[in-house]
Amino acid sequence: MTPNFIKPIPKYILTKIQKLDRKLWPEQKGLRMYSYLTSIRKELVKITVAIRNLYKKWYCKQVAAHGVRSNKCYV
Repeated sequence: MTPNFIKPIPKYILTKIQKLDRKLWPEQKGLRMYSYLTSIRKELVKITVAIRNLYKKWYCKQVAAHGVRSNKCYV
């Protein structure tokens, strides 16, 4: 896994995270972290996503990509 192969967050995962976030945090305050698994070049990778609300707008950003069976982590 190299940083060149890291892709943006897919739209269907963004909608699932947003629905889950609204269900678990109805007041929508603070910083929340979620993660999901994907494959990059036949390697299982855990992607960590940060969620935050600022001025009534919902922000989502990919903050880390970690290979499950490797020692490399890209932040």
